Amino acid sequence: MNISKSKYLVLVGLLILIAGCATTRLAPETVNRFKKVGVISVTAHEFHRRYTGLTVFGNEREQQDISAWKVDDEYEIQMQTSLS
Repeated sequence: MNISKSKYLVLVGLLILIAGCATTRLAPETVNRFKKVGVISVTAHEFHRRYTGLTVFGNEREQQDISAWKVDDEYEIQMQTSLS
């Protein structure tokens, strides 16, 4: 079997990575002590509306800036309320 050095190194690296991930374990008591917070990415800066008509001539497309609605701020308030 003739394997090039680069393929061999990639294969060995993957095996080391897989073996390392498989051996990492935490006790359930340790995991329960972690405070878990979900990350929400930036959302809702633009609103897109698209209408597809019966023919190509009836199609409509609209894009509106809705950053003034402050959707992200509302999500942040809800998360702070839930976490406190």
